Amino acid sequence: MSGPWPGKPETLLPGTVSFLRYLVRFSRLARDADAVVLRGTSGLHEGYVELVAALLLKFRRRRPRTVIGDATWDVTSRRLEDRLSAARPLARLGARLAIRAIDGQHIIYGVLSSEELRDFPARWHVAPERVRFVPFCATMSVGRCAEASSGSYVFAGGDSYRDYDLLVAAAENLDAPVKIATSWKSSGLLPPNVSVGWLPKDEYDRALLGARAVVVPLRAAARSAGQQTYLNAMMLGKPVIVTDVYGVHDYISDRETGLITAPDPVALREALEWVLDPGNTDDVTRMTERAKQVVNERFLLKDYFGRLWDLATAEM
Repeated sequence: MSGPWPGKPETLLPGTVSFLRYLVRFSRLARDADAVVLRGTSGLHEGYVELVAALLLKFRRRRPRTVIGDATWDVTSRRLEDRLSAARPLARLGARLAIRAIDGQHIIYGVLSSEELRDFPARWHVAPERVRFVPFCATMSVGRCAEASSGSYVFAGGDSYRDYDLLVAAAENLDAPVKIATSWKSSGLLPPNVSVGWLPKDEYDRALLGARAVVVPLRAAARSAGQQTYLNAMMLGKPVIVTDVYGVHDYISDRETGLITAPDPVALREALEWVLDPGNTDDVTRMTERAKQVVNERFLLKDYFGRLWDLATAEM
């Protein structure tokens, strides 16, 4: 890190107060601040309140350095477009105009993959030197590793940019149950060994803790996704299988800390069978032990906060 924390940082999280109270308190906290760190993930359900907060800073004569971490944005928002339906082009235009409105020389954008260093500036028309790769982290408490056990089932979870049709096709007649925790709904009949349903966080965590293996089937998109799921799984000692899309190689070394497969049912099926084969137990164990080591060395919450702190305090 660039230096010690000057004191306890002031924190303010959306959801703990109303939209207006958040903005009022934010304005007070940011009044004399040298740096502000905002999340890029404040979405429609929170009224995009942290992006609104970033916009408020544009009206100040003295603008604090503003780091927007986890800037995992696409020009499309599925939830917003679903609401606007026929006006989808307007939603996309609105997204670009919103980023243009908050942008300025005081803003640094933190993206979650090295590939987005090239694409993010072009997509949002911002200066490349103000876009930085800030690797994400495991978010589950390290203390929960002691609760992990190896059950009989394969687990997959999350909603962002997931391709569960791919996983369902690969899992048919697999000699193991497959549990998928998601709001996604299948358009057809599911194989008898596959179950799908949304889980509240505590049940989701328990399902992850008890899994034999974890699959993150991602679809290609303009941004990376899935890091929280597979890094948590790696920290817990679960073998992870992830499809080869944006960002995956920044976090996983194929066959060393996890399996990276082509987004193809046959390739995914072969990876599942390899992980579940008792004859590969020693190789799987070596892979998961190495994965745990890498997460503990580079991808814990303190590492992520440290990287944001470095951006907030470094020379421009």
